[in-house]
Amino acid sequence: MMELLPDTPSCQAHVKAHKSAHEGIAKQLKKLSLQVANESPREVSALMLRVVGDWLGDHSTLFDTRLVRLGKSDLPKVDFDGELVAMLDQHVFPNRPTRSKASSNASAALRGKKLEVRGRFESLSPAQRQVFWLVVGGKTNREIGNALGVSVNTIKTHRAAIFQKMDVKSVLELVKKADVLR
Repeated sequence: MMELLPDTPSCQAHVKAHKSAHEGIAKQLKKLSLQVANESPREVSALMLRVVGDWLGDHSTLFDTRLVRLGKSDLPKVDFDGELVAMLDQHVFPNRPTRSKASSNASAALRGKKLEVRGRFESLSPAQRQVFWLVVGGKTNREIGNALGVSVNTIKTHRAAIFQKMDVKSVLELVKKADVLR
């Protein structure tokens, strides 16, 4: 993609900075890979998701904004397709800040979804919230019961209520809702 940029000083500076940013994330991921031996895979996975997600958001903001500015000053004939940007924002980079109208609609929808999930979570009792986080953490009913000092049947009852209140049918859906809460 970078090869499509014209051979101007501005574009070449953009390409150089872009490549440097890629080297930076590669170093972060290499450092993270060394932690695998010391931490649980779940923790490393969550950390990796956070590092990559933050990097993608920062990277997109930094470089896409510069490219749009380049398009306005150096490349007046470049047409940035708003529909394509909106599709990428929705399906590939949901947390990327853009100036498109479709993106702000997607942001509003995301905020609405966060509010809905937060409201559902707040409807859980304190005991259900404990069970919620343990289920999301990958614990079995027996492990949760042992940790909380209650029977497996009690955990099953809490779990059924959690699934109903959170409007999910599987643990995977519950984990996705938990990600919205974080």
